[in-house]
Amino acid sequence: MFRIARVVRARAFSSSRYVQALKPFLLADVGEGIKECEVIQWMIQPGARLEEFDPVCELQSDKATVEITSRFSGVVKKLHYDVGDMAQVGQPLLDMEVADNTVTDEPEPVQNTQEQDSLAPATESEPVEPPQHPTSDFIKALATPAVRRLCRENDIDITSINGSGKSGRVMKEDVLAFLAGGSSAATGTAAAPASTSIPEVASLTPIKGVAKQMFGSMSASTSIPHFLFTEEIVMNKLMALRKRVNSSLTGGQKLSYMPFMIKALSLSIKTAPIVNSRYVEDPVKGPCIETRPAHNISIAMDTPQGLVVPVIKNVERKSVMEIANDLVRLQELGAAGKLTSDDLQGGTITLSNIGTVGGTYVAPVLVSSQVAIGAVGAIKKRPVFDENDNIVAAHVMMTSWSGDHRILDGVTLAKAVMRWKHYLEQPEDMLLELV
Repeated sequence: MFRIARVVRARAFSSSRYVQALKPFLLADVGEGIKECEVIQWMIQPGARLEEFDPVCELQSDKATVEITSRFSGVVKKLHYDVGDMAQVGQPLLDMEVADNTVTDEPEPVQNTQEQDSLAPATESEPVEPPQHPTSDFIKALATPAVRRLCRENDIDITSINGSGKSGRVMKEDVLAFLAGGSSAATGTAAAPASTSIPEVASLTPIKGVAKQMFGSMSASTSIPHFLFTEEIVMNKLMALRKRVNSSLTGGQKLSYMPFMIKALSLSIKTAPIVNSRYVEDPVKGPCIETRPAHNISIAMDTPQGLVVPVIKNVERKSVMEIANDLVRLQELGAAGKLTSDDLQGGTITLSNIGTVGGTYVAPVLVSSQVAIGAVGAIKKRPVFDENDNIVAAHVMMTSWSGDHRILDGVTLAKAVMRWKHYLEQPEDMLLELV
């Protein structure tokens, strides 16, 4: 005679108002025209608990380092990119498990465990893995993207380097010192003298970060028909004016030539407003010229991360001193790798100073959103003829300009540049135009 086990059916209800849902964390638009960013470092890993506004990762966008923060709370389940990968705008960066109150609680029948073994083998429910905290590999190290890139290229764990900078920041010199003596210091033995017979071997370096962004934007610019215009500018009067202004300033602040050049460029745009425009394709009207009233002047800068081009906005409404303050702010942010997307967007015309590295002439390349770009070289002392045909010493600066020949002709750009030259050679005339 067989004994039939009695099964007791019961109904259980969830005691929580919310259930967990897997939600993709999409990379939002980080800047004008930016389609992808390099992942510099993750500040979390799968299993970590995130709250709203917690830092998630650091990305290298178009010439700027951007810190991404969480838009909601939850547990990280998956990272879609490794460090060094290019994250795509609009695609998931990571997956998170978040509370979802849109899902209704459904009752679920369960079996009483009494005499259950006589009917079917017992099943074990999966253990719930508690959220993990980031390991030391994910701890944020203080370093610029250029330093972190140098570590990756040499397979160095940046957390193993003791930084000599402020607050333990790892500097480029620290990495080079680690490469030179880190391995021998770890073993406690003296490094063997380098052999002079080691042959030189070519190496391949992936194009990443700022270099990759510049590669893409400059490749797109090759489709623009360029023309070049050059001129020389006698800087004697502006040098004398700058010297007088700096002697009257207090607090240690000194003006460079760039604030004067930037303001003079804004004034010269009035001579030919079209140099501040751009070419656009309208779906209805076709090819168009978009005029832009704001003089947002892009300034090319050399930084530890590479070339960046931040923007001083609304120059037409600013004084030379206000422009100087903006320039200092952008230079400091650029050096620290902290320029924001807003700092880099909206430029209408560009000015670059190659004179800081001793250059004289250059053929600057346009970006697709502008129709004119200028560059200035080093100021050099040269003999010139004065108005009485006497040979005198003069401080001369060369300038080179490129224009988009689809929009500008040579005469139009030349008029604007010559007016700009006039303001630099006769800086007192700028006073007549200032408001």
